[in-house]
Amino acid sequence: MRQAVNEAWENPEKENAVADLWEEIIPGVYSAQFFDLDRLAEFRKYLEATVNSEIPRRAPYGIQLNRYGVMLDPRSEGHLAAPNFQAFYNDIMDRYMRPIARLLLGTYGYDNQTFGFSIQYNPDKDKDLHAHTDASAATLNININLPDEEFTGSQVDFHDKYTRRVVQTTFEPGKAIIHRGNVPHATHPITSGQRNNLVVWLYGDRMQIPRGGASSYGSIDSSTSKVVTVDNITARERWSLSDGPKDTVAPF
Repeated sequence: MRQAVNEAWENPEKENAVADLWEEIIPGVYSAQFFDLDRLAEFRKYLEATVNSEIPRRAPYGIQLNRYGVMLDPRSEGHLAAPNFQAFYNDIMDRYMRPIARLLLGTYGYDNQTFGFSIQYNPDKDKDLHAHTDASAATLNININLPDEEFTGSQVDFHDKYTRRVVQTTFEPGKAIIHRGNVPHATHPITSGQRNNLVVWLYGDRMQIPRGGASSYGSIDSSTSKVVTVDNITARERWSLSDGPKDTVAPF
């Protein structure tokens, strides 16, 4: 993933190599291995150190309270403001998530603002999440469990609104799912262990998101692996930084 993304930034015409790494679950939902497991272990040590340092932070709430999560984005009071983490967080959004969302989901124009939080599911508290959609143009959900941190249950259902098909997937260490915010999804109860994830959103100014269903988004033509977009956005535009200022609006 890192190599393909680096090459796409140097030459956006190579972006299809990035698309090829993502498996389509249903229209508007894709999965791929996102984190290198060795580097993930380093990242978890860093997170544990920040928690142990007792840096003030606020657990996320919105759809429901997640008692063990942390707000990540500067828009949110009580966010994890450690400078090294914020540099890492912005790199995920700017270098990876935004161009990948534009490539797979056609979110160009609705992705200059960011939001993020971490969550932890365990059998005692915060064990599931009912069916819902996100207030985002795109959501990137990344599992940060280490290989020896096994859990059972906690499968995620994605609902295809057009075929009414439900596809179930299970997170593995370092695995990411990127999806349109308007795709309904739900988390089954976790029955043992813990599941830890980072969840990050993209949306437009004043929380604008595409309206009107799938026609408002672009897509990947599965027969040719070529990008099809309604606004005919170029590869160079997809692989560009957002030039708009960050606002102060947070979903919760």
